[in-house]
Amino acid sequence: MAQGGKRSEIFRALARELPREWKDLGRELRLADAVVETIDVDCRGGVQEKCYQVLLHWNRKGGNPSLDDLAEAFNQIRRSDLVPLTKQRGFDGFKSILATILTVRIIWELATNFGYPPATIEEIQSAQDGILLMITCMEQRGQIKPTDITKLLNALRIKELYGIVGKIQRCFIETLSPNGGYGAFKIALSALLTVGVISDLATFFEYPDNLIVELQNAEDGILLIITCMDERGQITPTDISPLLNAIRIRKLHIDVKQVGDCFHKFTATNSGPPQMNRQLSPELEGSKKKLIQQLERKYLRLTKQVQPIPFIKDKRSIDKVFTEVGMNYKPVGDDNTWQKLSSHHDLLSGIFGRSRIQIIEGDPGYGKSMMSLRLAYDWCTGDPRSPLNNIDILICLNLRQLGGLKSVYEAVVKCLLPLDSSIRELDVEQLLQNENVKTLILFDAYDEYPDKDIDDNFVSQILQENILQHVQVILTTRSSCIPEGCDGLTGRIKLTGFDGRAREEYVRKVVTGGDEEATRRILAQFNTNSILEDICQAPLFSVIYAHSVHEAKINIDFSSVTEFFGYMVHCFHDHAQNKAQTKATAEEAAMLQGFKNNHDNLDKLSYGALSAENQQLTWDKEIFVAELGKEFYERHIDIGILVEEEVINRNYPKQPNPYKAEVRFFHKLFCEWYAAHHLARRLRSSQSSLPENLVDLMDPSDLQHVYRFACGLDPLAAPPVLDLLKRKKDCDRFAVLCALEQKGTADDALDTVRDLVSRDVCIKGDDSRLLQRTTIQLVELACQHGIPVSCLHIEYRFAEFDITNSCFVLEAGFRLANMKTLKVLHMEECYTAHDITGDELLWLLHACERLEKFWFDSRRALLPLSIAPEMFSPALKERNINGGNRFSQAS
Repeated sequence: MAQGGKRSEIFRALARELPREWKDLGRELRLADAVVETIDVDCRGGVQEKCYQVLLHWNRKGGNPSLDDLAEAFNQIRRSDLVPLTKQRGFDGFKSILATILTVRIIWELATNFGYPPATIEEIQSAQDGILLMITCMEQRGQIKPTDITKLLNALRIKELYGIVGKIQRCFIETLSPNGGYGAFKIALSALLTVGVISDLATFFEYPDNLIVELQNAEDGILLIITCMDERGQITPTDISPLLNAIRIRKLHIDVKQVGDCFHKFTATNSGPPQMNRQLSPELEGSKKKLIQQLERKYLRLTKQVQPIPFIKDKRSIDKVFTEVGMNYKPVGDDNTWQKLSSHHDLLSGIFGRSRIQIIEGDPGYGKSMMSLRLAYDWCTGDPRSPLNNIDILICLNLRQLGGLKSVYEAVVKCLLPLDSSIRELDVEQLLQNENVKTLILFDAYDEYPDKDIDDNFVSQILQENILQHVQVILTTRSSCIPEGCDGLTGRIKLTGFDGRAREEYVRKVVTGGDEEATRRILAQFNTNSILEDICQAPLFSVIYAHSVHEAKINIDFSSVTEFFGYMVHCFHDHAQNKAQTKATAEEAAMLQGFKNNHDNLDKLSYGALSAENQQLTWDKEIFVAELGKEFYERHIDIGILVEEEVINRNYPKQPNPYKAEVRFFHKLFCEWYAAHHLARRLRSSQSSLPENLVDLMDPSDLQHVYRFACGLDPLAAPPVLDLLKRKKDCDRFAVLCALEQKGTADDALDTVRDLVSRDVCIKGDDSRLLQRTTIQLVELACQHGIPVSCLHIEYRFAEFDITNSCFVLEAGFRLANMKTLKVLHMEECYTAHDITGDELLWLLHACERLEKFWFDSRRALLPLSIAPEMFSPALKERNINGGNRFSQAS
């Protein structure tokens, strides 16, 4: 058995088949319990990845140990069906594994379908090794070959044995890869095509109407159309360009690049597939090499100038500060389920299937741009763990800078290449359009793209596959600003922020440099206040707070995001003053204090930028300085809240200077902070509701912090903001956060609570910890003051009843204890540790004294079929409570 890469392939195949017993396997392989537990805690990629890591650890520990030991371990944990996977590769290996997949009933149905003589069928049925005999018969009759098992799969589909078709397909491909030949390609192609594209392909190829009808109605339509394409020369052992052209022209939901790579994988010879290899001309090959060199220099310069927070002036390399944030991904085609992703190295992995486009979404300050820089760094340095190793050209563009540009080729030349570069837009276009050049385009900050609302902008053209259909795309954006038109083949990744372990890693690596005492002191500060801990789920807030605490060595308590952010801004001013080399005169100190407290012009400018039809997030330096004054501008540049950038002058050479200076905020959240001051002043002066046009231009789902900060800055701003959010569709949840920010009398707070719980209240596992905690506080505060809670929706993957402590426990560790005034409870797709017992149901009914209805819409939270009447108290019997579960008969 070959070692290295092939053994890794075996481990991957085994990991897919062993979802539950991976811990048992680890212990059977004599890995220490501590190692198994470490893998369980540290690995974020699910049980499949944990199993894979166990196998890798065993392999490293034993120095490529014998696979016979692994086979024996499978026998011990009663998974002998996996033993063949450890034994053989090639066609013999496939036949061995096939013998473990087929059953006596299946081979009888296959023999009948293939039209074997009655005597042969009887011999197969009566033989002790009937399954092996059936496999031999299929091989002798050409129904399975080393290059093709289409006839076997066809027979299985006709018999509606769909459950094992995919397993046999995967087994065939894995055991014969990479030399499986044209037949293996056709099997792999059947896994890439979908039923929905059959008619489109048949129409494009102008098949007769009766054949199209047959394809549409056939149970094995996918295999049938592959056979038709093969017979008509639309796919051949040396050329599949007609199929690739059909996919592009018809804009089918199939990844052209993946089909091409699959063909090359199974049919390539030393000279490569002749009809697909679009070789570059010597001139274009030279341009490619030069482009890669210039991009690498650009990206390395950017990745060496990372500034974790505004007042840290010494720039650092991205690899010195980057810390993995929590990530969830949504499998392609699944609109409901989010699963954990272990590392940014998995972004281009096979978990996204045929996905050509991946969207990385996250709330403000959750590390989207840092992720983009890290990916660029990995590409430049050739990190062996990175999937970008297979990418020839990486185009990394910050969309904030691309307003007015007409093409990605223009953007590359004007924003990424030096002025004296000999590479033209045409060179870039030819390289990116060539399918033999593996290209990834990384669009950062789509939510800040000035042209995103303009029809047919070039970014939308790429996302909608009107151009560059073969190019892979990663796009980062706020969760509230997902591009329209992204279909079901788009991979979705959500950044979930820092957990305690990530925060500790960052503090130790970046803030304290490994000083354990300082690390413990800083981490202890995060735990002093649950609100602070939740606020610092956002990596930006966590980083700012950690550095500020390290500098000031003080403990500050916060009860809202407004208090937190305001304190941080004051820290930036104070830090700059303390670091000044010369002591300010009384006049200078007064001026600096004025800049700290009076920033009306910056507030107005920020408000105007965010409320404009197209948000303006960068300014020409000369215009900006004229608006704010030179001293004010220089102060905020020195603090780091404002950042000055030298960018290419797009009007050059019409204008003499090839570069110009632009100004932006260190982070968009600072723009929202100052805009909130102006909004609060407007509301205080008019004491009226917000203008309707502002609602449209400053969408709360995109600019929630403007409204939250405004409520926290001025009690008079809170009522109209809350009224707006309660009236605007899908913004009730942000109203909860704004309610937490406001400062006012107890009566004002209870009026807000009463209004919010008069409509449906929702707790979602995908929401930030701060929003979840705030929603729970809202419900408990209402119950504490006897305010009816109309309806509580719980959308969580896991929850359980804790009768001993009289509370309901959610997966994130939150506890809902007071539900006295709850009237309706709805749990959707929520798993419990076990079906709900009678005692748990009775506790719920007693705890919710005003409950009128409950509904558990989940297969994993089934109600008891019956409860003995004597278990109901007299008071409970008098209440008219309706309830049930859609998946159980109890009600």
